[in-house]
Amino acid sequence: AVPQPGDLIVWDEHIGIVESVNPDGSMTTIEGNSSDAVTRRQHGAGGDGAVGYVRLG
Repeated sequence: AVPQPGDLIVWDEHIGIVESVNPDGSMTTIEGNSSDAVTRRQHGAGGDGAVGYVRLG
């Protein structure tokens, strides 16, 4: 599935929130406990190894 803003992005031992998705599929996420801080991070299309996305609704 194509991620949308508000989706959770899931890695093996970490999650984040998709803040925005660019036309090329890359995305900005908000993640906690990344370098001991809550940060915005950029990820390539596919989420740099993400195992999936969760859409709450």
